[in-house]
Amino acid sequence: MKRFRLPAAICLALGLALTSAASAIAATTVEVTSSANPSTFGQKIVLTATVIDPTRPASQITGTMTFSDEEAWLGTAEVTNGKAKLADSAIDAGSDPITATFTPTGGGAEVASAPFPQVVNPADTTVTLVSSRPTANYGQAGNVTATVKSVTPASIKPTGSVEYFIDGEWFSTAPLNTLGKANLTLAEIYPAFFPGTYSITATYSGDENYNPSTTSTPIAQTLVGISSAPVSTISLNAKGQPVFSPSSFTLSSANPVGCNVTITNSTAQGFSLLYGTPGSWKILPGGFIGAGASRGVGVGLEHFTGYFSIKGASNHITIKCV
Repeated sequence: MKRFRLPAAICLALGLALTSAASAIAATTVEVTSSANPSTFGQKIVLTATVIDPTRPASQITGTMTFSDEEAWLGTAEVTNGKAKLADSAIDAGSDPITATFTPTGGGAEVASAPFPQVVNPADTTVTLVSSRPTANYGQAGNVTATVKSVTPASIKPTGSVEYFIDGEWFSTAPLNTLGKANLTLAEIYPAFFPGTYSITATYSGDENYNPSTTSTPIAQTLVGISSAPVSTISLNAKGQPVFSPSSFTLSSANPVGCNVTITNSTAQGFSLLYGTPGSWKILPGGFIGAGASRGVGVGLEHFTGYFSIKGASNHITIKCV
């Protein structure tokens, strides 16, 4: 029988093709899967890396697997029966391409997987408010505290800041501490507001891993002025000269009925009470005090900061309301 012989060039080409095919078949690869994708920040997920080596069964594939994303090393796990698992709950929110690199037992070339696109969504949060002194007098210590908590499955304390709103208007911003709390002191609210009851809410700004949130229910904060007798009495003698009792005093702008100074006019003529600053005085509404009359003045000017001036026939008295 006559045998047919292939030309040498064709034999060489076939040999190279077979060798290349064998190499491709024998190539070791690593594939990554996730127990949850997308996941939520703080949610425990299990990453599984599987080594595929066509030249040997999975029971013979051992070594270590290193997991990492674009920013950091995530962890290392032992490879058993061709698989390695890593549980993680602290992958930052965002789209994190995760790579698993296989190092065979006894040495050999490392094999890296293609990047696995793990998506981690920001976790939800809640904000609650509580006042340490729901009804507060002027000058009393206390706080309105906002507490920001993460919603399960997240458990790490959120970072960022809280904005406070009083009766719907922005009032101030405070940073969260390591416990997830931010404080608004009553001293900040008083004396910025008149005595009364106000609705306070808070909004958490959010951060890279947590969504913003706002208090679902506002709290009521009541501010009460100081109720006391008039802080001082000023009398004008028969010559129109002032007589102080006591001789020096400070008026409180927190009193709900105003600066509340009682003035007795002992002169034979009336005079007017002015307020403002020297050179730009204004007559206080109802501030005229007739001859021989006594009257409490300053009503309605709880938060007025300036000067009161009493002008008579021969006197000019200035008192600062602070």
